[in-house]
Amino acid sequence: LTSDIGILPIDGFTRIISEVYFSSKLPIIADADTGFGEGEMLARTVWEYNKAGAAGLHIEDQQFPKRCGHLSGKSLIPTENFVHKVRIAAKARDECSNG
Repeated sequence: LTSDIGILPIDGFTRIISEVYFSSKLPIIADADTGFGEGEMLARTVWEYNKAGAAGLHIEDQQFPKRCGHLSGKSLIPTENFVHKVRIAAKARDECSNG
């Protein structure tokens, strides 16, 4: 899959989320790769996924360019950087869903 090697842009993810959600009305927990960047881009990812109908998302702690889990050569961002990303995502979640 193109998403597993980090080349599918955010609008490709949100289009699929929206199609699945609005045709099924099922809650979706969606893959957000590495959040499509840092800071503002991660917050935008949370907002865009929410708008597309995702009930939740998960982000990865890999360095860019990311690699699919079964491939070798992966490296992770430092723990403190990932904690910061989780805080950014949680703040955006609270803002876009009214807490």
